[in-house]
Amino acid sequence: MKKFFKSSYFAIIMAFIYIPIIVMIIYSFNSGKTISQFDGWSLKWYGEFFKNSPFIKSIITSLFVAIVSTTISVIIGTLAAIGLSRVNRTTRNTWFSIANIPLVNADVITAVSLMVVFIIAGLKFGIMTLIAAHISFNVPYVLITVMPRLRKIDPKVIDASYDLGSSSRQTMFKIVLPILRPAIIAATAIAFAMSFDDFIISYFTGGDQTNVSTFIYTAKKIQPYINAFGTILVGVIVLSILIWNTITFTKSRNDEIKKQIKEGYYKSKQIDDLNRQLTILYQELITNKTIKKSWKPSLRMKAMLLRIQIRILENKNYNAKISKLEWKKELVNNEIKYEKKLFVAYAKSQAKMKLLEQQLLKNYKSHRKVRFQSAIIKLSKRIKKYEAEIEAINERNQSDLEWIKEIDEEILEIQAEWNATSMLSKKENLQYRKKIKKLEIKRDELREGRNQLKLRLILEKLKDLQLRSQEQIQDLVEKQKDLSKLLFLQISLTKNIDDKIQKINSKSEITEDEQKNLDNLLIEKNELLEHRRDIIKDKIIDIENKIETIQIKTDQKREKLFPALSDGDIIASHNKGFLQRSWKSLLVFILFASSFTLLTVAYVRNNIYDLVIGNWGSYINPELISEFEKKHNVTVNYQQFDSNESLYNKLYTFNYDIMVPSDYMVQRLVTEDKLLELDYNRINLFGSFEDQNQVKHYFKDVEGNDITENPNGKYNVNSELMKLMFESTTEENDPKEHLNGNITDYAIPYFWGDLVVVANPNEKVLKFLESQNVKYENQQIDSSSLSWDIFWQAANAGLNVRLNEDAKNIFAIASEKMYGTIQPKLNQIDETVKELKKLILKSNVSLLGDNLIEKVALGDFDLALMYNGDAIYANQIYNGEAELEDEDEMFSSRPKVDEKFFIYGRPGMTHEEGHTEGTNVFSDNMVINKVNRNIDLSYEWVNFMLEKSADLTEYVGITSPVQESMDEMTNPGGPFESYEFLYKPQITFDPNAKGTAFKFTKQDEALSNKIIDAFNSLVAGKN
Repeated sequence: MKKFFKSSYFAIIMAFIYIPIIVMIIYSFNSGKTISQFDGWSLKWYGEFFKNSPFIKSIITSLFVAIVSTTISVIIGTLAAIGLSRVNRTTRNTWFSIANIPLVNADVITAVSLMVVFIIAGLKFGIMTLIAAHISFNVPYVLITVMPRLRKIDPKVIDASYDLGSSSRQTMFKIVLPILRPAIIAATAIAFAMSFDDFIISYFTGGDQTNVSTFIYTAKKIQPYINAFGTILVGVIVLSILIWNTITFTKSRNDEIKKQIKEGYYKSKQIDDLNRQLTILYQELITNKTIKKSWKPSLRMKAMLLRIQIRILENKNYNAKISKLEWKKELVNNEIKYEKKLFVAYAKSQAKMKLLEQQLLKNYKSHRKVRFQSAIIKLSKRIKKYEAEIEAINERNQSDLEWIKEIDEEILEIQAEWNATSMLSKKENLQYRKKIKKLEIKRDELREGRNQLKLRLILEKLKDLQLRSQEQIQDLVEKQKDLSKLLFLQISLTKNIDDKIQKINSKSEITEDEQKNLDNLLIEKNELLEHRRDIIKDKIIDIENKIETIQIKTDQKREKLFPALSDGDIIASHNKGFLQRSWKSLLVFILFASSFTLLTVAYVRNNIYDLVIGNWGSYINPELISEFEKKHNVTVNYQQFDSNESLYNKLYTFNYDIMVPSDYMVQRLVTEDKLLELDYNRINLFGSFEDQNQVKHYFKDVEGNDITENPNGKYNVNSELMKLMFESTTEENDPKEHLNGNITDYAIPYFWGDLVVVANPNEKVLKFLESQNVKYENQQIDSSSLSWDIFWQAANAGLNVRLNEDAKNIFAIASEKMYGTIQPKLNQIDETVKELKKLILKSNVSLLGDNLIEKVALGDFDLALMYNGDAIYANQIYNGEAELEDEDEMFSSRPKVDEKFFIYGRPGMTHEEGHTEGTNVFSDNMVINKVNRNIDLSYEWVNFMLEKSADLTEYVGITSPVQESMDEMTNPGGPFESYEFLYKPQITFDPNAKGTAFKFTKQDEALSNKIIDAFNSLVAGKN
């Protein structure tokens, strides 16, 4: 396994990088809405991408900001690098370190810092602040990319430029910048990518500008059209790389051709082949013989084997062995040289030591004596080191001398023994000779010196290795030549006729008929020979023409690339040299300027807007925005946010005309006097409630008069929702501190919904519900039998529990369970946290955001806490109902499976303590900002959204507040006919249960902050 990872780690790294991109590309062609399940091939998301005008506008903004900020950053960074290169090292390193701080600093810190600076400076947040922020983090990337290249510039080149009379400007543009060009191109690519990709800094400093990253992040769900955009972006990048590589390859190829023409070997291989063919053809003309390849299998097999052997020997890698021997030779040489230098250095050090000691004895001042003493100490350490190494060398040499003496003595003993012994056999005599010879070789080696011996052996091996393969190849080549004589035979051009003539001439006597036949054969031979010679001549002419054509083309290219210029031509060429040298750069500049001009026009057109809308991600069909713009001939700047807190923070830097905050955030904005009180005379609403007296509570004109009949009224808002909104924001005792009115004076519902319990009806879950005495019929749970405590019981039972991660929802279910209120009091937070720990810290309980829908849609859950709209959407995906219609049969949706409905319910159990549980009801509401660009158009937008409420609820899947749309969606044939119980939120289940929605007062603000802090602690403990 270790060997596998070692040999394929690069492939593993590439897989980690590119597999996600490949998956994204595949899922961009997914016909389904979910990004977690592939339902068939379709191109519809590419169509959705091009129809999504807010997304297209964000791309234009990203491109514009990236190009402008990159251009300015590259100029500033390059000039800064050049400036820093001309100061002393200490100053340069100091400023370079300061410039690198943004690279290591957290993006969120940089973003907040820039936002604070812009606020203090009184700047209007928008395109200027966004570009300035991008420049601030791009300049360091340019600096660290250009500076290393700048350090490689030889100062002598700059000096030579000045010596030749160049000015500073000419040196900059003709010497420095051309050398820096690769680094500048790399810095431009990095800066552009960083700018186009940035989210955090853009989010805090963008104001009314939304770039791609911000748009994607603030989307409520990751829609498949984002995969389509990613695929297009990858395609553009790949295409750009291919074009760039093609240009580079073409340029390299042209340079190579130019070099070949200049050095005279352009198409030399082709000409050599043609000349070789000419030689063969001329030889055939001279000898009247042609070369014919033998078809004998044995000869062809031998030739093939010889070619293979030669190829193997040619490809056999002796380089590694030769390199290793060369390396060893160099080491031994260095060791020999080092030993020689060591003795020299030792002698010089001793001489220097004597000189220093003499200088020390002279009468110098104290500071000079200290300096001499310090030098003597350092030198003495060095001498001791030399002495230790010399002693080791001398010991080695002495050991070798003693070993030589021992070998000489041993040789004499063996010689004496040999001479003293008589009557020895030939074998015994040979053994004595071998022993003496071996000892003599060892003695000679020791006398030669160990390092010298190593060097000699290495050189011998090296020479042998270099000659070995050449000799083997030479032998095989000689064999190949001998075999070629047998394989390639010279045959007469008229072989068949010659054979016939030979047959007749071989006879002893030739008859008259045979003589006539012989004469005819001679005539036929001459004709055939002449014919075949003519064919050969034609071939020679064709080849000569080809050679001549190649030479003519080569001369033409040579003349074009290297024209012969006279003195007058040199002046003329110099006058038009700028255009000749710069036409490519000018063309690139013109294309860039044209493209940037078109991009600027598109950006300006998209940013001359009449209305700014702030809404939740994926809360509208983009086609409705285009329809509104066409209807009123206006331009809308549509922006998204991902949370109420993000919207609130955004208001410090920018003002929307219309926003869609949730109910509690509306209350907060009202208390801060940021919202316009609505004039219901201008809104197409009326209240046809059972109690008509309620109308005066909910709707007023701009002067505060009650409206009982609105002449413009077309649509009803659900009465229970209006009652809840009114009651949850009215304080009889102190109305001024609370809202000085109620929420309905400032907000019109956009969507609404509630929290529900969703159960996956598998066998395990059904048994669990039965054990908890939960009653249900037709997938609807009886609220009186259901409590939020079911999540705690499910977690203890080991079921897979999925919870919506919103802090208010988590605390709401715990508070309802414990106290019967949707919003715990400050003194109840600690007990609520203790209870939540028993649930959240379980390993089988998970907190999920928008991907909760995906998990439930795939059936990957047992029990889930969800918004009712999300529960419908997840169930529709599960059943294959949430696909967009496609008329093209090639890209039809996946086959519809048998419908399976999850089990839904809203707790309404009454406890022994007397409290009845309820659920958290939310409403997202349209409000108009007091600081408004066009109030009339703002009312038109509100009325348009009411008019399109049915389209909105069908597209988004969240409950519409308009009663007519609610009825339309759940009537027979409506998209939510099967989910009527789930689609319509239930506010109360018991007369004792109060309206269940979060409120906002000064006390509630402190409570909200404490809930958020406690929730973060819980999540941190779980992680």
